[in-house]
Amino acid sequence: MSEPSFSAPNPSPAAGPQAAPPSIHLSVEEYQRLRTLEQQLDEVRKAQQAAIEAKEAERLRALAEKGQVEEALTQQRKSWEQKHAEATARYSQLEQQVHAERKAAVIAESFEGRSFLGETAEQRAATALMVRRLLQDDFETARDASGALVVRERATGRSASEALRDRLDSPQFAIFFAPSSRGGAGTDGTRPPANPQSSQPGSLDAIVADWRSRQNQYQSFGLRPRG
Repeated sequence: MSEPSFSAPNPSPAAGPQAAPPSIHLSVEEYQRLRTLEQQLDEVRKAQQAAIEAKEAERLRALAEKGQVEEALTQQRKSWEQKHAEATARYSQLEQQVHAERKAAVIAESFEGRSFLGETAEQRAATALMVRRLLQDDFETARDASGALVVRERATGRSASEALRDRLDSPQFAIFFAPSSRGGAGTDGTRPPANPQSSQPGSLDAIVADWRSRQNQYQSFGLRPRG
């Protein structure tokens, strides 16, 4: 079965040729999960609208029946306000989940064709997880002018697919990849030599140096680092 793909809708036509938007390939399970979440969001929106309309109808009815006790109106108002607050909270939760799923899918797509550093599958998975954690806070999911979900670099607003490619191909991230992989390796298949100067605490180089040091320590004792 071929895998479905998402692609951002084309913006309004403008003068001059436009580059085709990048496609995001997802597995069937990922696609179905995103579709389910988006359907749930749509249902919550409809429920919110129905609650607003029902509240307005109740208000008009109460005004027409002025003989009713005011306390009844107050209780009815509080009931609808509570339902509206619950629907709003549920919508926000689902929206955050959809945004997180979309960002994770785009980052996973950027890893395709890259061989992470590590002698075993477990070590390579641990390296990939570390790279994901280093990247994820620099990107966000938002809606464009047409309302479609897009993933972009937080600092610049660039398309995530373009920004991720540049970041992963940079020498700074080359230490995470095997020499034969993309990700900043030289044309001869070798990685740039390590910077002999000490890294600033908290910098990417310092984090990586600490991580690689711990891997070497584990291996010297015959242990495998856990991801």
